[in-house]
Amino acid sequence: MNKKYIIPVVLLVGLAFILVLLPKKKPYNELPAKDLLKQVTSSSKFISPEFVADRLIKKDPSMILVDVRSEDLFREYSLPGALNIPLQEIVKPAQMELLSQEGIDYIFYSTGDVLADQAWILCKRQRIDHIYVMKGGLNEWFSSFFMSLPPAETASNEEIELYQFRSAVRQYFTGGETQTARKPAGEAISITPKKKKSAAEGGC
Repeated sequence: MNKKYIIPVVLLVGLAFILVLLPKKKPYNELPAKDLLKQVTSSSKFISPEFVADRLIKKDPSMILVDVRSEDLFREYSLPGALNIPLQEIVKPAQMELLSQEGIDYIFYSTGDVLADQAWILCKRQRIDHIYVMKGGLNEWFSSFFMSLPPAETASNEEIELYQFRSAVRQYFTGGETQTARKPAGEAISITPKKKKSAAEGGC
């Protein structure tokens, strides 16, 4: 090799070596770890099954449910109108673009909290707003609407109203009979029943 090329080559090799050793630069739009931690520990990211059910019944166009379970589990059972974006696909560019739409609340859910919580963290890290997690997932959904027991005679009006709402939700989504409870003061709940769907079991 010609001596006049030795020094430039050595410099280039040295520069390449330094670049390899340097830590990789994070994407400019990624949420700082300390800010992410604050939001992760906040309870404001959680939406109750009752709130989700109410918006579903009212056909609220500003809410979209996102089932982050596998395609197989999604086909077995899903909530009405839900999109299926499995967790491993949640940060793909096409999904990020979808979840970035303004004016839409995206509610992640899975069988429990685990997968939905992970999806929320991945998206929040990319500064996606208007995303939430349905508290307790499908486990809480079925526990609230399909396994709730009638309140005691000494129960408060709030407890009775909650039970009546849950019973009405059960009837809406299954077309089944609702159990009766002592009627509190206020307007009666009137919800049109839908066709019955099978229940989901187990998982994250």
